[in-house]
Amino acid sequence: MDSSAPFTDSKWSLLEELSKRPLSPIQLAEATNTSVANISQQLRLLEAYGLVSKERTSNYEKGKPRVVYRIAHPQAFIAALGTPVAFRQLITLGSEELLLLRLWSSFDASHRPVLNRLALHLMPHLSQIHFFGFLRNNNSKASFLLVVNKKSLATLQRLCFKSVLHAGRPGSGHTLKLSFHFVTFERLSSLMKKLRKKSDQTGKELSEHDFPLLISRINPYGNPQYKTLFASSEMLSLLSQCEIDSPEIDSPDNKSSRNEV
Repeated sequence: MDSSAPFTDSKWSLLEELSKRPLSPIQLAEATNTSVANISQQLRLLEAYGLVSKERTSNYEKGKPRVVYRIAHPQAFIAALGTPVAFRQLITLGSEELLLLRLWSSFDASHRPVLNRLALHLMPHLSQIHFFGFLRNNNSKASFLLVVNKKSLATLQRLCFKSVLHAGRPGSGHTLKLSFHFVTFERLSSLMKKLRKKSDQTGKELSEHDFPLLISRINPYGNPQYKTLFASSEMLSLLSQCEIDSPEIDSPDNKSSRNEV
């Protein structure tokens, strides 16, 4: 099969939606303004390519989908061109490769030495990181967010501080300044539960419009541009339960959780 076939605009829009959370064909049709019949046909093709998987929901409730689709596992479609290299290939990614590719694709190539060292520090500890992304970035500064287990907070702070020191070292030739913000998974879970409880009391489903309720508690930037670089299955599950796609959060009340040059 042609490895580029699943990446037409129509199919890619489905993959983008499924990267946020598992969805049923009906939900995908609503999100993409497409017929359910067309969505089902596209999903069968994506499933044949191994890009998505189908599962039946347990404890079926009235009004809830019986079947949902999700991204099968992290993959990358690589198109490499050089001398004498020219190939296109769909490859499976581990957490380490996924993190590195997202860093490379999110920043200018001149910053890769700093980003490579950051990835090298974090890779052995990815199992302790539930969520990794950046709150804001420009040509000279990047502010990262990490959602981590409470017991691994201190270790990861030290590792990130090493990256900060290296990036800011005189004569290093690097112009990208790094800062890191931490929030524990336990704290985020507690806040999410409170938000869910409030939603249950009011009878209103949570959505992206509820972000400010969470942001105002723990984010000093207000509502910055935010991009997810890496999220564990536990984090995606938590967000899916709360029907929130991409939290924009920070931890301003813990000075030791923020290391900045």
